[in-house]
Amino acid sequence: EPDRAAKAGWLDRIRADTAAGRTWRRLRVVDAPLTDYVRYSCEWGYTDNTAAGEQVRVLDLSEAPTGADVLVRLGDFYILDDAQVAVMRYGPSGAFAGADVVGEPLSGIYRAAARAAWPIAESFDQWWPRHPEHHRSALCRSRDTVPVSTSETGDELSRSNRWANARGSSY
Repeated sequence: EPDRAAKAGWLDRIRADTAAGRTWRRLRVVDAPLTDYVRYSCEWGYTDNTAAGEQVRVLDLSEAPTGADVLVRLGDFYILDDAQVAVMRYGPSGAFAGADVVGEPLSGIYRAAARAAWPIAESFDQWWPRHPEHHRSALCRSRDTVPVSTSETGDELSRSNRWANARGSSY
């Protein structure tokens, strides 16, 4: 299991920023079955981050309106202060390989997509308890093993669930 104490500095930053009036928002687009990495993010990331003040919403494509899957095609991206857009790059193993800044006018597409998806996504704190089938405990029962991998293979990356993270944006 992850060392939650090692994450204390990150959680302190979220708490301090939100106490100062800054907004941390993350939109995670998911589709079943969840990859081990997304399950890990939900159980060990978002649960702690939301408790610290980050707003996390989940757009579950199995429950979303027609057309919501367009967000998957955009890939992973960050929006900083509702201005700067950075698209994430990953290697064949799924490891983070860097980010590329997207300039205008294309960065507007990413901001518009994030604004459109936010109101139709569900709060993580509501979505996660409604979906125990995605929890590690359910997976362990079905596999009779404990998943330990937190990285994605190249094959998993192609099916990977995508997310957008926006720090301080106004959507």
